[in-house]
Amino acid sequence: MTIFTPKDYSQVFATASKDDIRVWNIETSRELLRISVPNFTCSGIVFSYDGKSIITSWNDGTIKAFTPQTGTLIYTILNAHNKGVSAVAVTSDGKKIVSGGGEGQVRVWEIKPNKQSLLAVLKEHKGPVSSIDINRNDKEVVTASSDGTCIIWDLE
Repeated sequence: MTIFTPKDYSQVFATASKDDIRVWNIETSRELLRISVPNFTCSGIVFSYDGKSIITSWNDGTIKAFTPQTGTLIYTILNAHNKGVSAVAVTSDGKKIVSGGGEGQVRVWEIKPNKQSLLAVLKEHKGPVSSIDINRNDKEVVTASSDGTCIIWDLE
C-alpha cells in the first residue's frame, strides 16, 4: 500500500493499492473518494502541487492522472514503462512528471493540457526504481533503486 499526503493540503491523504485509489479526510478518517481500477495495482501516488490532480503509477506500465474531487480521468500515458511504473513524482509547476520503471529506467515527461510527451530516458539503474524526489526548484531529481543506488539527475 502507498500513502501520500499532498503539500499544503493537510486535511486529506490518499492511499493506493490493488484495484483502487482512495482519498481520506485526516480529521474524520472518512473516505471521501474511491477510484476503482480493477485488476491493476497502483504502485505510486502523488498530488500535483496545485491540488488539481492525483498522478498515479500502475503495474501495467501506465501513468494516470485523476481529479481529486470526482475521480475523473484527466489523462493516461500508455506504455510509460515496459515492466510497470514503480514510482512517480511531479514538478512544482506541474509541467513535468518523472517516472521510474521496473526495468530500472527513469523517464521525464512533459505535461500539457492535451498532450503528454516523453522528453528523456535515463538509464543508469540496474534494478527497479523504488523512489523519486524532485528538489524544490525543479532542477534536480533523486532516484533510488532496488539495486542499492541513488542517482541525482539534472532536469534542465
